[in-house]
Order: sequence, then structure tokens, then C-alpha cells
Amino acid sequence: QVQKLVQMVSKPSPGAPLLRSPAQPSSQSGEHVCFTLVNIIRLSEYFIFETKVVCALSTIQVFRVQCRQLKFDKGKSLLSGNHVAFDYNPTLEILYVGARVVAKYKDGNLVWLYAGIVAEMPNNKNRMRFLIFFDDGYASYVTLPELFPVCRPLKRTWEDIEDASCRDFIEEYITAYPSRPMVLLKVGQIIKTEWEGTWWKSKVEEVDGSLVKILFLDDKRSEWIYRGSTRLEPMFNLKMTTANTAEKKLAGQQRTRPNMGNIHTQLHACSLHTVFDPVLRDVSCGRMLSAPNTVTPIFTQPFQRPPLVTVPPPITLPPPITHAMATIPHQPAYRAPTDRIFYLAHTCQPACLNRVRPANSDLHRGKNPLLTPLLYDFRRMTGRRKVNRKMSFHVIYKAPCGLCLRNMAEIQHYLFQTRCDFIFLEMFCLDPYVLVDRPFQPQRPFYYIHDITGGKEDIPLSCVNEIDSTPPPKVAYSKERIPEDGVSINTSSDFLVGCECTDGCRDKSKCSCHQLTLQATGCTPGAQINPNAGYLHKRLEECLPTGIYECNKRCKCCSHMCTNRLVQHGLQVRLQLFKTQNKGWGIRCLDDVAKGSFVCIYAGKILTDDFADKEGLEMGDEYFANLDHIESVENFKEGYESEAHCSDSEGSGVDVSRIKIQPSALVSSNPVGRPPKKGTDDEKPPSMPEETGKSKVASWLTSQGLKKVSQVSTGGGGENVSKNTRLFFDGEESCYIIDAKLEGNLGRYLNHSCSPNLFVQNVFVDTHDLRFPWVAFFASKRIRAGTELTWDYNYEVGSVEGKVLLCCCGSTECRGRLL
Repeated sequence: QVQKLVQMVSKPSPGAPLLRSPAQPSSQSGEHVCFTLVNIIRLSEYFIFETKVVCALSTIQVFRVQCRQLKFDKGKSLLSGNHVAFDYNPTLEILYVGARVVAKYKDGNLVWLYAGIVAEMPNNKNRMRFLIFFDDGYASYVTLPELFPVCRPLKRTWEDIEDASCRDFIEEYITAYPSRPMVLLKVGQIIKTEWEGTWWKSKVEEVDGSLVKILFLDDKRSEWIYRGSTRLEPMFNLKMTTANTAEKKLAGQQRTRPNMGNIHTQLHACSLHTVFDPVLRDVSCGRMLSAPNTVTPIFTQPFQRPPLVTVPPPITLPPPITHAMATIPHQPAYRAPTDRIFYLAHTCQPACLNRVRPANSDLHRGKNPLLTPLLYDFRRMTGRRKVNRKMSFHVIYKAPCGLCLRNMAEIQHYLFQTRCDFIFLEMFCLDPYVLVDRPFQPQRPFYYIHDITGGKEDIPLSCVNEIDSTPPPKVAYSKERIPEDGVSINTSSDFLVGCECTDGCRDKSKCSCHQLTLQATGCTPGAQINPNAGYLHKRLEECLPTGIYECNKRCKCCSHMCTNRLVQHGLQVRLQLFKTQNKGWGIRCLDDVAKGSFVCIYAGKILTDDFADKEGLEMGDEYFANLDHIESVENFKEGYESEAHCSDSEGSGVDVSRIKIQPSALVSSNPVGRPPKKGTDDEKPPSMPEETGKSKVASWLTSQGLKKVSQVSTGGGGENVSKNTRLFFDGEESCYIIDAKLEGNLGRYLNHSCSPNLFVQNVFVDTHDLRFPWVAFFASKRIRAGTELTWDYNYEVGSVEGKVLLCCCGSTECRGRLL
């Protein structure tokens, strides 16, 4: 019966690794074939108990065991398979990075057993040992005879760890593996190490593989720490280099690397942990903790975990799911292949991708775009190099044919050589701190919809409410602009400038569309043309006030290979609509977003100024956005924005307030909407420049003609300047308005922040009419998965007399008020 039980337990659950029974399993009565893992304290400590299996329920993976131990009364417990481990050593074949095990921990002459995760497989660098991250945050090297496999580990093994900080670290480590930046240290080196929120001067005593032994010089304590921990000042500085001030302050309080190590004092062995709450342990059952100045340790008695109660899986209902047990479908995590790709000298051609070229180009649509190349057998590897005595990390891609791609230019050239029409340049990222497989998984929501767009977007836009069961507002979804009565947008190709490029528009000097973007930059103060303006490898590093002209339907270039087509391809980043605590509904990303990546556009009904006034009085104008691209560039050219502070949303050319509060202000997704129209054209022009397409006017009209217009308008004041260019369009005097209140896309839900992570950019796609640019949002910084996407509305405080609008962004740089 015992042998049958071992065979039944060894059957793998879906997604779990196969655990083989020992070569010669014992079937004699009285011998124990497994031991249980009983969680006795918050640090997820597990102790051995002699067990006798009474029965096993394989269908629900729960085992009933009878436990006997000297310090505990006899009793029976109901344990799940992930809390039971075999009492034999596993074979090397069933172990991998992320495998759930029980390992022996040694501290001097004391040995205990703890549950943990395999963090490193044996190799020559670690002297053929396993690196184990224990559940309580410690790390240690062990050998194969010191490991015991868990019977039925969870598919996502880190979910078995109770402490949130350690669980998040393990998840990030496993999903990012083999990319794991570590600091390079030498014996005797002096560095600063964080302990209990303070940086202490310390010295490197010993380096053992991925661990380093640190000696604190103040009290002579020593501690083993994982070399990738941000407790080490070099790692902390490296991760915070490109972060803004707010992120630095937050990272100083919430570290993503736990304190992994064992500290030894001169008087006795002890363990100190700063990420988790210190807990004192019995010296006979586990490691002990004491304060730095304490000589005599204090011990506590462990207690037995209460029996686990099995809960049947929730019933999946058609969306929306509004009950408390709503679950979100979980996609299997990506696991990097272990086989190696060898390169043989050759000239790359389309045949290099024949092995992975899909019959359906939409095979992986809906997944993280940065993960797509890896799903087609590209490899993304992180390395480190020393430049000017400073260690830096870099990313390289390896193509399916074995060719190493070291920078974006080589990736772009490779895609063009192989005529790759299913993987695009924006799907590659060389930022080592952008993880391509770190999906955000929200908690169980009260309300869930798989796709609120009804399939109108190329990527599903899910909706969750983790606060209550309130559904999102009913809005007719449209990913395109909708001209209303009185609005005529000429999208005929006869009124477009097109290129005849055959190289994917990589040479900006020969691409007519690129030249429109470049020449437009000459309309800014100083009249200096920026030769680097526009997209750089399908990313926009900063806002371009004079606008971007993408290739269009008149161009001869290939729409798949063109490097000047981005916004027109639509939504590519996986986003989610969610209910915030105090700002209504907001948008967050489900995957890491690289800096400069296109996120989404702002769509809705396009109204005339007169019609918008009437509709604003009847329906409200909280989702109005002025298309004042022309006025923004004219004001910027004349120096009205000379004193404006640099903002992530400046230069967008979109005024969300009907009173021209700020050109970069767009729409709010919360009940706190924009102020009603109370101003006139005589009010102060926007203080933040918006991107515009004055370059188009520069292309269509002679530069001398523009200068004449400017000279004539200079004497008339700033108001005349904002009207002169618009007068070319049949004498129009007011801009058009986008209204997304009743019909629009996800852009209407983007909230305000005084420290935003998005900026606004005007893009000309289907028309070169300066009055109708596309309003696009781009990432102004690296954005971690699960972060809310925000931009700066740039309202001017006090611009509306008698109206006060408080800011609830929660940023460390919050200005306190919007109005």
C-alpha cells in the first residue's frame, strides 16, 4: 500500500515537475516514506515530523497524515500535496531553477530543515552546489544529498511562500532568470550595506559564488548576502540610476531584494533580518535571532499549523463576474529553453526564420509584445561589462539562426534581411531592467470583464474591480476618431505627402515623411532643425512639440517593415481598466513598458467649437480636449512658454480644458473632471508647449511667407499669432474639440499625476491637416508591470475663479491642487 501511495503521489499535477520515487523504495512496515511540512510561524519555517500515511486523496491533492513527534501530541492533520515532501533525495533531472524543495540549513554544528526554492543549478562557478532561497529570505549553498523534493509543488511555486516581500522577490527572480544582475565584489573591498534602514560601512570578507560575506565595521557582525540584493549600495545605485526622485524615495523604503544571509557575531551565532519581522526560534528546530547587543538568545516554542480546509474551485461564469469569488484566467508562465543555439557563419536571409515563421501572423496576438520574439525562439540574454571602471549591464538577442544582435540597429537590419513580417522592431528592448516575463496578476476581483472593447481593439482590454462590484461607466467604445456634424477631415491620399522608400525608411534623409518631421523642428525658437527628431527604433524618447509625420497610405514603403509607422498600428501594450481607491477608474499596464514605447491614443467624437459649447452645457465638458495644435506651436515659437517648467506631458498640443488651461491637459477618468468653460480667448495662453505640425505649413508654404505672417502678427500681440496660421483654413478662428464622454477609447480613463509616466504627442497619420492630429501617449520612463499609467494635466491653479480642484495623485511631488 505504501508503494502504491508513493507512485500515486509521484504523479505530476498539471504544470508540476515529475517527482520520481527512489531507486529502491522501502515498503517495509514502520519505515517512513515522506515527512510533512508544517508551517509554525510567519516566516514559513518547516520542521520534520514522523508521519504515517493514513489515506491520500489524489483527486484534490490532499493527504491525511498522522504525525508523531516528541514535543507534540499525537494527532492527525489534513495537508495538501505542496506541504508534504519525500524523505529521499531527488535526482538531478527533476530539479530546475524555481523547483520547490526542502533543504538542510547549516549554522556551525547545527542543522535544520527549511522549505525553499532552487535559485541556481550546480556549475563550475559554484563548485557544483545548489543555491537555495529559503522561504524566510535566507540563502545558502547545499549539495544534492541535502535536498528533499516536495510531493506536489504548485505550478507557480512562489505562491506557496507566505511573506509578501519574499514572495515578490522569488517571483521576480524566477521570471527574470537567467537575467539576474549582481554586483562584482573583491575581498577587502569597502562598501556600504543597508541594515534596518541605515547604510553602514562594511567590508567584503569572502565571496562564494552568488553570495558575499559582509563584515560590518561598527559592531564586527558578519553576514552572507546575495550579490543581487539592493542592500548592497552598488546594486542599489545601479537600479536607481534612471529612476526619478519619487521612485528613489520609494525604492529606499520598499526593497525588492530580501536580506538573504546568516549573521555571525563574535559571541554567538545569530540571524538578523531586516525585510521581514524578526522572529526568535528554537535552537533545536531552527536558526535563532537576537538583537545586536543581546548575548543570551531567547527561544519560542513552535506551534502546529491548523488543518487545511479544501475549497472547491470557483465556478467560471461568463463575463462580467461580479461575485466575491471571481477569478481571472491565468496564462502559463514562459520558461526559457535550455538548449543552446550555435552559430555557423552564413549570410542571413529569409530562410533563417523558416523554422519559426508562422502560418498565422496573429499566433501570439494578445500576449506581451516584448515576449513575442522569445516565443519565436529568439533568446534574450543579459550580460555585464566594465566601462571606465564601472560595471554596467547590457542585453543581447540571439536569433534562431544563432546570430547575436547587440544593438537596435543590428536587430533592425536582421529583421529587414530576413523579411520578418511577424516580429517588429518595437517588440525588442535592450533595457536590462525591463523584464519581458513579469506579468501583473491582480487579486481576486469583485468584478471582471475579459474585454470591454468588444473585440474592437487588437489587444483585449480587461476590466477588474478589486474594491467593490461597481461596473465601469457605460461608454460606447471606439478606437477611431468620429467626426460629427460640421467637421470635415480630408483623408484623401491626394492631400498627403508620401515617400518611395524601399529600405524600411531607415534613411531619414531620403524619406519624405521623415523630412516633414525634421523640417517642422525648424519652426521652434532658434529655427534649428533637429536631425534626430522623430522615432528612434520605434520609440520616442521625448515629446516633439512640432509633431510627428508617420508614413501613410500614399507611401510605397512596406507597412510591416517601415520604422516610421507606430501609432497607426494601434494598441499593442497589454493594459487593464481598474477601480482606484480615490480617483475613480484608471488604466494600468500588465507588463513592463520600456521608455519611449507607444501606449495608446485619445479617441472620441470631434466637435466644432460652437457645437461643443451646446453639448457641454447639456452633458458636461469633463472629457473635452481641445485640438489646439496650431496655437500651441505659435505660442511656443513666440516664446510664450519660455518660463514653463519641463514636464513629461509638455509639448502635446492638446488642451483638455475648454478654457485653455494647459495644452498638455487632456482627459480625466475620475469624477473630478475638467472645469467648465468660463474663459475667453483673451485668457493667458497655455504655459506648456504642445507638439505641432508647423512643419507641414513650412512644407506647403514658403518659409518667407511664414516669416511675413509672423512679422505682421508680431505687432498685433500674442492673440493674433495664435490665429494667423488657422486663418489659412477657410478663415477658422477656433479649434476643434474631442469629446470622449459618451463614446471614446481607453484614453479617457488615464488619470492625472504630478509625477507622470506618460507624455502626450501629436502625430499625423491619415491626414496632414494641422487641425486634426492624432493625440498619442508615450511612456516617459520605464514602467513596471501593475503600475497605473498617468500624465500631467498641467492645469493652472487659480485659472478658474471660484473653483478649487484638489489633486489626489499621491505623488511625493504632488502640487496639492489641479485648479
